[in-house]
Amino acid sequence: MRSLFRAILWLPKFIIRAIWRFVLGFLQTIVVIGLLAFGLLYYADHSSTPFANTISNIKQTVINLVHFENTFNQ
Repeated sequence: MRSLFRAILWLPKFIIRAIWRFVLGFLQTIVVIGLLAFGLLYYADHSSTPFANTISNIKQTVINLVHFENTFNQ
């Protein structure tokens, strides 16, 4: 009887575990990308190297694009 319950509940447990791993992996990826972006922006604001200047230029371009997009939504 116990093996019958295991056989019946195997697929739902497998599906729930797969979905949970996917969600957890996605959240971990978002956290890593966020930390990396924060680190690069912090570096760009506190350094004067050519790489930091490039990051600052890209940041300003993104800010301008977001602001430009928001002008159409109002």
